[in-house]
Amino acid sequence: MPEATLTAVLGALAAELTPLWDAGAQSRLQGIPAVRGEVEGAPVLVLETGVGKAAAAHAAAVAIAAGAARLLAVGTCGGLTPAAPVGLVLHAGRAVQWDLAPRAGRSADADPVLAAAWRSVLPGREALLLTADRPAVRLLERWRRQRAVRRAGDLPVGWIAAADMETAAIGAVAVRAGVPWAACRVISDAATPRGAGAFARHLPVVGGRAAASVPALIAALAGRSSG
Repeated sequence: MPEATLTAVLGALAAELTPLWDAGAQSRLQGIPAVRGEVEGAPVLVLETGVGKAAAAHAAAVAIAAGAARLLAVGTCGGLTPAAPVGLVLHAGRAVQWDLAPRAGRSADADPVLAAAWRSVLPGREALLLTADRPAVRLLERWRRQRAVRRAGDLPVGWIAAADMETAAIGAVAVRAGVPWAACRVISDAATPRGAGAFARHLPVVGGRAAASVPALIAALAGRSSG
């Protein structure tokens, strides 16, 4: 991709975007807090989407209408097994609208080139992100989701499943528009008896980690395009 490609970075909360807020002047774009600027010499549009699928889908559509040629979702997620501890970096291979009844069209695959480039600058596990407007707060609900995706054969070998509230909506809008997308999230609360509800405590520590890797990702993509 050329260096002039406009990259849109979408996160639900300001704390998940903090490293990028200094990239340019803060404003609002169709009601969404936004920053337009440059990262590694390339144009970026940073959007604080708000929480939930509707808000995320709106922000993704606004970003594409503004000229974004790729969408990057950043932020945090919830672990679904004790094997996914707080601080674990996950790169979405696929995102599923977990609370959408019809199976057709409820999943979106991340762009493999973007995902591979992101993993090269911020190593992490490949993941299936289960997106729902109702968070998986209770430990039993987390375990149920993990078992369900395994029984359905939706979880590829070696992948980790995690819960979030925006990624699948961003992916769905991107796929429909023909725009490549990728997502990187860091586990903020684990599936342990003391892990549920720890989101607020861990957000200041892990919230901006994915966003902080975006400059290195953009530089890597620019180098690949010019090489």
